[in-house]
Amino acid sequence: MVSIKTADSSFKADCAVTVLQAAQDITIDKASLSLLSGGKNGELTAKLLPETAVKRQIKWTSSDENVATVSSNGIVTPISVGETIITAAAADNEKLTASCNVTVAEMAEPQSISLDKENVSLPKLGATTVVNANIQPSNADDRITWTSSDEKIAKVYDGVIVAGEVGTAEITATTSNGKTAKCTVTVTEDKQLITNDRFYTDTDGNILYSQGGGIFKFPNDDKYYWYGVRYKEAVTYATDPLLGKTVEHPAFEAYTCYTSDDLVNWKYEGDVATLETLGQSWCGWAGRCGVVYNEKANKYVLVSQFNGTIIASADNPKGPFKTEKGYFWGGTSLPVIANGDTGDLTMFYDEDSKGYMICSSANGRGHLYIAPMDAAKDYCDFDFDNIKELNGSTGSYFDEDGTIKQKDKGGIEGDCMFKYKDHYYFTGSDLYGWRGSRVYVFESKDILGDYKLKPDYIDTSKSSSNLPYIMPGAKYSYAHNSQTGFYYTLHGSKQDTVIYCGDRWCDFGTHGIGYNQWVPLTMDGYTPHFNDLSQWKLNSETGEWTIGDGNNYIANNEFDADRVDVKSLTGWECSDSTGGSVNGNVKARRFYGNYAAKQSADTDYTARIKQTIKDLPNGIYTLRASVMSSGGQNECVLYANTNNKNYTASLKSKMSNWTDVVVKDIIIENGECEIGLYSDSPANCYVRIDDMYLTRNYDGTVIEGRLNTNVPDEHIEDSITLKDMQGNAVNSLTAQRYMPRQYIQTTMQTERN
Repeated sequence: MVSIKTADSSFKADCAVTVLQAAQDITIDKASLSLLSGGKNGELTAKLLPETAVKRQIKWTSSDENVATVSSNGIVTPISVGETIITAAAADNEKLTASCNVTVAEMAEPQSISLDKENVSLPKLGATTVVNANIQPSNADDRITWTSSDEKIAKVYDGVIVAGEVGTAEITATTSNGKTAKCTVTVTEDKQLITNDRFYTDTDGNILYSQGGGIFKFPNDDKYYWYGVRYKEAVTYATDPLLGKTVEHPAFEAYTCYTSDDLVNWKYEGDVATLETLGQSWCGWAGRCGVVYNEKANKYVLVSQFNGTIIASADNPKGPFKTEKGYFWGGTSLPVIANGDTGDLTMFYDEDSKGYMICSSANGRGHLYIAPMDAAKDYCDFDFDNIKELNGSTGSYFDEDGTIKQKDKGGIEGDCMFKYKDHYYFTGSDLYGWRGSRVYVFESKDILGDYKLKPDYIDTSKSSSNLPYIMPGAKYSYAHNSQTGFYYTLHGSKQDTVIYCGDRWCDFGTHGIGYNQWVPLTMDGYTPHFNDLSQWKLNSETGEWTIGDGNNYIANNEFDADRVDVKSLTGWECSDSTGGSVNGNVKARRFYGNYAAKQSADTDYTARIKQTIKDLPNGIYTLRASVMSSGGQNECVLYANTNNKNYTASLKSKMSNWTDVVVKDIIIENGECEIGLYSDSPANCYVRIDDMYLTRNYDGTVIEGRLNTNVPDEHIEDSITLKDMQGNAVNSLTAQRYMPRQYIQTTMQTERN
């Protein structure tokens, strides 16, 4: 800012001055390039330095366009046999140049093609492997078309095979002149596998419909019972998610019941309550249900929101449930609870054989309650004399770094509880409607006591200890793009595992697919950590879990965690040269959901979105994504950087339709990888990206994790050992404690006062 004023200071004028930084140097990524006449194009990338230089235009020229031409952004097209020099110059200073020697050779017809694998076996749903093709002679046209005989069983992306459902498929690689090579893919069953981001199915292969419910185990019964709600819209959306939202109001069809012996494979037992069995002719809203058992009356009691709050009972856990005394109509106030009704609710069945309603108040969710069921009334009412109210009206909370932050909305919904050893955890979500959310935690050693316990990293002496803390790991994808639904604590023979069972209300929010998103929590002492997994395996006998072979390690990979237009994407680090206007999300999608990520601006720009993913098991990885691009960028890449090596796929050619892009053979040896999207672009160019996956190529190893406690607390590391299928150690890595995204099991226990 330059100011000028009169001698007596009575008048003053200001002028804002912006100093634009000019380019100082230019480089090209290749000194030489070999191409085949009539074959694939080549790409050269020129960089203007420093990256903060405002003008980003580059002028490209070829010394002999009869040999090869070059586009305005460095794409080289071979024309005929010979040599030429490709030169890049700064458009506003043509003295700044860099060059590449290009040789174009004669291209031969392919005589043969072979694959390095003729047979491949993969576990179902997402496991990947790479098949490499060899074409002879060496100077033959190397363009290949990859196809699958059944994409429900196996898909192929430039030689990367991704497993689908159980079965056998044939992968075919075809040369430009019709030569072929084949690989048979067998996809195998895994009965311990839990896969998110898809619709769960029952043991008959039908879509499982259970939203806003809970899992319960009853005395003298070895089965697990999962109750929830089936909505008319859920069936419609699951049939064709591309239709998007079809209605404004959820239409209740039934309370459903599924049973399981292992918490993984669920049998449909039927509808346990409908409008007819409940004696009702209409329903405005029904949901958020749970079932508890009253041993004294030998009754199974269902509590749910239903035109208010309903209590129904049955003689059998499979129903039918019918309403009895204590049924509350909408408009009839519940005593003690603010505003006369619940906002959200779940049921918690404690080990003392008592049932509790975990809920918030209607109209703002500003009050949180733990309401014991009244055993004297056969659980057909609440014990309002002993109800516990928590502090939920404040919008403040403790963040992962121990600082106090403010929510954008007060109140907490999606209210639910779990117990781990002798601690109780009342948790809930932001008031984000149907969308995903962070997870807030209140902790106590007494279910009806004070919820003031906090992790060690929070200094409660600086503020009220009544505030909730955010569950570590959950905010980077908004709890895997879900809302707190319920939990189940599995008591295994080797360890206890708490399972977070989130609701993804995509039938009403259209933010992806899969109504149920389940992940195991890691308990670091008594602090729960959210493991943002797309796939994992559960041993219900021992309580142990491992990462699935098809797990995607990217948080918010479909960019649907954000429910509104944003410039800074949840779970991603965003930066650009314009001060924050380039990156963001855009209402576009490849398959499901509402958003994709984008980079675009009406000025020259550089921009980057990235994630640094830690605690990765070592191995060979594949990065893939769906991309649209205007073309014309100086540089635009999908990349993975690990151990100081960069793996990239160029996106600067025009892609008018969504296109699958793959980065293969990423070797991770230090447990860490940065993945992202980078652009160096003139004005008015864009790139969109969606459905990003980083998966470890399947090789039969299993990840087992334990927490090493033989060091001071501040230096605790998570020690992870990889074992092959025979149990032999194959490699190892260490990862710092309290990383945002942990994928480990823990056995350390500490006492929190």
